[in-house]
Amino acid sequence: MKIETTAKYLLSLALIFCLNSAWAHSFNILYIAPFSDPAGQSALRGFLLATREEDAHEAEESDGHLGGLDSYIFKLDHMAGEAPGPEQLAAIVQESEILFVTGVMSDATKNMFEDNGIVVVDPVSSKFWTASIAQPDQIKLMDGDGFSNAFEAVSGYPPDLQAIHGYLTARIIAAVVRNADQQTLSSPRELTKAVELVLQKTAL
Repeated sequence: MKIETTAKYLLSLALIFCLNSAWAHSFNILYIAPFSDPAGQSALRGFLLATREEDAHEAEESDGHLGGLDSYIFKLDHMAGEAPGPEQLAAIVQESEILFVTGVMSDATKNMFEDNGIVVVDPVSSKFWTASIAQPDQIKLMDGDGFSNAFEAVSGYPPDLQAIHGYLTARIIAAVVRNADQQTLSSPRELTKAVELVLQKTAL
């Protein structure tokens, strides 16, 4: 399959899934990271810490909650700088109704998703990123407790840069989903605008 044809195929699939999926109770996230690498593990742990802040309970079937909805995480393991090919992306989009893509990935990978109408979330472009990494002890959980202590309690080590990245990413998604209506969740264009509005905030 030619790259141009695959790109159009990906876009059509993304739009079909976004328009036809009913996210009344749940949504899916594609998390890309080198999970065999400590950086990838830290990023995912930070992300999962946020998903378990809301309404966590026993016999949980989802990977947690974000924005009041069940969130399911589909993981794609790849080393930094190695972007998945168009065919692999097509298979992922076809098999899973992905609402957001995030993780530890190259700019080329981000661009590949964005060019095909899939919403990528990255806190690095936010107004609160620089302050957050400069003073990680000032990052607060949703209940007001300290992020650093909470992360160390579940992981056994203080949060590194990737852990902060993962946590803030999840909080951005939570803020978007919590304030989005069905029309926004059904439109990649509107969803991207909603993400950009959260990134313009000075704090979560």
